[in-house]
Amino acid sequence: MHAENEKRFKSFPIDEQAIYVTNILTLTGLYRLNLEVQDILDPRKNFEHSLQFLLINRFFEFFKKWLLESCRNSKENGQKTLTMIEYNINRLQNELFDKIPKPS
Repeated sequence: MHAENEKRFKSFPIDEQAIYVTNILTLTGLYRLNLEVQDILDPRKNFEHSLQFLLINRFFEFFKKWLLESCRNSKENGQKTLTMIEYNINRLQNELFDKIPKPS
């Protein structure tokens, strides 16, 4: 399964890899925050939440590792990745802070 995921991920263009990793890093941070709030509300499940996060984070770290390998192997890939990351940072800042949606 791991080798299949790596092969499939690396078959995507570098900009799609960068977008995917940016998205999963964002979601991972939100997921962690969610579990930390749940720990405050129900400390009895702290261990369970920690395991959930470790498993998810470990799985997603592979994608980041593969993206960084592509950047090390090619300066062009590194530059394209940097461009996509900066684009996503700007896009998220604009969407999240310029127009703050109110939760329903």
